[in-house]
Amino acid sequence: MVVQTGSGADKEIKLSAQSAENWKSLINFIEKSNSEDLKSLRIPLYMVLENAEKQNLKTNLGLIKKIILLFLQFPCRAFCYVKPGLTLFCIPHGTSSCISNLDPIVEEASKKQVLGGILLGKMRKKIESNFHKYPCISFNHMISMVPIKIRFKSFLQIINSLLIIRKLLYHDFPQLALSLKGQSIYLFYQLSILKLIRYPIEEIFQSWRPANIITSSEFWPFEYQIISAAKRRAIPSYMIQHGVMDESWWPFLVDNFIVWGKPFQQEMLSFGAPEQRIKILGMPSTDNIFKNQLMFDNNQSTLQNNKFSCLIISQTNAAGMYPEEFKKFFSILKETVIALPDVEWRIKLHPAEYSTLYNSLQMDVRTKLQILPKSTTLEMAVKNSDIAINLFSTAGLEVMIMQRPLVILDLSPRLSKNVWWPSRGGGVYASDSTQLQSIIGQLANDKDVVRQQIARQNEFISNCFENRGNSAKAIIDHILSIKI
Repeated sequence: MVVQTGSGADKEIKLSAQSAENWKSLINFIEKSNSEDLKSLRIPLYMVLENAEKQNLKTNLGLIKKIILLFLQFPCRAFCYVKPGLTLFCIPHGTSSCISNLDPIVEEASKKQVLGGILLGKMRKKIESNFHKYPCISFNHMISMVPIKIRFKSFLQIINSLLIIRKLLYHDFPQLALSLKGQSIYLFYQLSILKLIRYPIEEIFQSWRPANIITSSEFWPFEYQIISAAKRRAIPSYMIQHGVMDESWWPFLVDNFIVWGKPFQQEMLSFGAPEQRIKILGMPSTDNIFKNQLMFDNNQSTLQNNKFSCLIISQTNAAGMYPEEFKKFFSILKETVIALPDVEWRIKLHPAEYSTLYNSLQMDVRTKLQILPKSTTLEMAVKNSDIAINLFSTAGLEVMIMQRPLVILDLSPRLSKNVWWPSRGGGVYASDSTQLQSIIGQLANDKDVVRQQIARQNEFISNCFENRGNSAKAIIDHILSIKI
């Protein structure tokens, strides 16, 4: 890893340590309170503590609208029938990492005729429609199942819970109590989901009676309540790793956490997770990439021009959470783009990201950046690039599988600690524009350098991923092999 020095690096090291300390303090407070509501709210509360949820008038008005829509949802008690004793899937979010890691397992379960129903969290209608070929219930449908009388009762319970939580916080965790000032509407919204979703979940579990449940997350109130209902019924539950991990991934409520490979298991052990509850079964989102790996074996862009092409895997949607890191990112980007006029720069936006911050760049930089259409898949973007530059997305792992050199921008210790891959041969770090220019120059002009980096990356991938190309099958086979 490239080591930063100076007051900026010291500040980031302190921020990283503070985040870990904040999480530890929050978990200790929640365990001491023994409150089921607080356990379900641990991630929203952590986001507040980390100042990641910045509220303003526009945001609060949007939350008020969401709360009103929750309580005024048109009643509809009916839902689809599912044969008991099958696998229930919880797909809590419409993010690409969540969908891409669960979809192959859903297909495998369907193929083996063990797929029961699917519970869908809040997501765009277009993404939701992809699952309509299976028995599924959307978030809005679940809310509509709540009788009017119970909604009114829940509203009163939320007000009471809010007062109790505030009292607990001021007494035992004043730091978080202060952070929550001005965040009441945000917390009320999260409590609304928590309280309202309990009723339909109970109804669904009573009808479907699943043999087990698979989810990609239990972080937020919606999916936490589903896993909590499974625990009360002693239904085995499994969570699939869907991204880079930090301290907030432990403790988890599910019975078993399925990780991609041995290094990721070691990472969870370092957070305090027990080894017997971690299963190493692979990364489902990469199954097709591993199977089609030969498509990328020439290590070279398929574009019909002579320009060296750099793909930037962007994540400016996280700029509010990491303002200093993204300030540094844009500084590196501007300096490097101007210094390397013969390089073709292509931007692959995150599914939840807009090009706003790139559009605001000075004209001589902006005109050199090609923002790829949202319809461009990662595979297509990588295939048409010579190298990829990553911040902290797991898409960087897929880049390496697709046989392209990976450069990770080392923007701060609190980010780079979660993308530790270069320390084991998985790509290389660049901490400033000078380093980035040097790396690009070597990769553009020396094929031996490219071959050597690809060889190191391949060894890294081989050591980090189990059941390459067959992880979805391995996961379903493992779950079916467990005798209850």
